[in-house]
Amino acid sequence: MPTSIHEQTLLATVLPGLESVAIDEITTKLPKASIVGVYRGRILFNTQPPFDHTTQLRSVDNIYMLIERFKVGPHKADLAQLCSTVAKIDLLPFAKWVSSSLDSPTFVVNASKKGKMTYSRFDAADSAAEGILRRHPRWVKGQLDEHQLEFRLDIDQQDALFSLRMTAADFRFRGKQRLFTKAALRPTVAHALVWCSTPEPTDSFLDPFCGSGTLVCERMHYPAARICGSDISEEAISAARENVPLPHTQAAFQRWDARNLPVDAKSITKIVTNLPFGRQILPHDDLSGLYADVLQEFKRILADDGAVYAITDQTDTLARAIATTGFQHEALATLSLKGTLPQLFCLRHG
Repeated sequence: MPTSIHEQTLLATVLPGLESVAIDEITTKLPKASIVGVYRGRILFNTQPPFDHTTQLRSVDNIYMLIERFKVGPHKADLAQLCSTVAKIDLLPFAKWVSSSLDSPTFVVNASKKGKMTYSRFDAADSAAEGILRRHPRWVKGQLDEHQLEFRLDIDQQDALFSLRMTAADFRFRGKQRLFTKAALRPTVAHALVWCSTPEPTDSFLDPFCGSGTLVCERMHYPAARICGSDISEEAISAARENVPLPHTQAAFQRWDARNLPVDAKSITKIVTNLPFGRQILPHDDLSGLYADVLQEFKRILADDGAVYAITDQTDTLARAIATTGFQHEALATLSLKGTLPQLFCLRHG
């Protein structure tokens, strides 16, 4: 828990596999923050109010204020104690961090659980909600798509974390409607890839499979000499241009074939991309040739001190393509993404 009255423990949720990336972003952007706990898809850290500065964290999905940590048993009968524990907590001081004008707020409780219990996560959520109403009888249970306060209950074996969401519902989607092409990355995942590439003002950045432009959009949050997204699909380029207005004079979207890029040799310092993978993109038998051709082109355009950051779940196919190019490579993370387990690789000249 916090080490002083001026600190508060926050919980950041992140795509499983990207915890170390988010930790690096948290400790870099919030120098007064300290990490106090790491779980799969969740990071606990202490920081100081005001908490508006936490919205600059772009690789996390949501940010919650930790309210209480407590023990809960594995049996359905133990839910009565869970309800009683929550009922003892005065939630008004926490709710005021979200809104100062709450009288009879609507609320929901979302729950997750890990371990062998004789109750479901929905049972746990209902018990927590009952505890809230016992303590605050004027509050009203809302709907998943219509509420003012969202509480989160994470149960891991017998340890429970109870927290309140501070970020808006559309925080991880950047607060706006977007056109998403097939297999598009969500913005927080795209930002994690960008962050891994160590953005520098001198970067000449390229995403050669840009799709609807999410990686380019996230890279534009940091200075660069040049930012470019390209794709062979006219539909993708149209979506990218609509999603990402480009006031940056050094940024552009182009309809290019990643196997034959009209780019000077050794002119790109950072290639960050979501490689095509899965049958929804290209038949599996075609990926081997594509990867080989693409990596040869990357080899040509990449500066001597440059790097490629790419994700794919076709690790064997990528390994064969790497072998033909002489790239040195390192697997940085394994992600849990839409039912797949793609890996994030860093490639450099040998």
